[in-house]
Amino acid sequence: MKNINQTYTSAETSINETRLPAIYGKFEKQFDLHDCTILDYGCGKYTEHIRKWCEDRNIRYLPYDPFNQDEATNKNSLNYAMITKAAGLPVIGVCSNVLNVIDNDNVICGIIDELRQLTHITFYTVYEGDKTGTGRVSKKDCWQRNEKLKSYLKFFRHYDAHSQHGMIAAA
Repeated sequence: MKNINQTYTSAETSINETRLPAIYGKFEKQFDLHDCTILDYGCGKYTEHIRKWCEDRNIRYLPYDPFNQDEATNKNSLNYAMITKAAGLPVIGVCSNVLNVIDNDNVICGIIDELRQLTHITFYTVYEGDKTGTGRVSKKDCWQRNEKLKSYLKFFRHYDAHSQHGMIAAA
């Protein structure tokens, strides 16, 4: 991640230790994932259950999180995604409940730009909170934007992006 100038790291929002994020089931129905690579951008602390899901489907799993994964893991994941895409092999990005915990619009745009360079398509979900659009601290060092999913489309001005099935798909 090139720009992590965030007031709040929101590192403690990573709470899903055993349940597969819903985004995986949503895009699995739309694509043949056999032999693809998934870059899980902002994966959080808990990745073993996601890694197992990917292994069961012969998918290479690349976890990335500047606040919850070690530097070597992050570097390896980004490098592998870049090399894989450059080789013309399919790289799918997952950015689940990440954009909604970032209070800086420029950081959000930076994430979207970076994922566009590293993947062929990326799927985004957000926690909409109270849907008021009024951002606030949700707990210590954690931010919540409280925006509806479609409001995030404004950050995809330069990309082919649309909202469907409770997620944004951007290529």
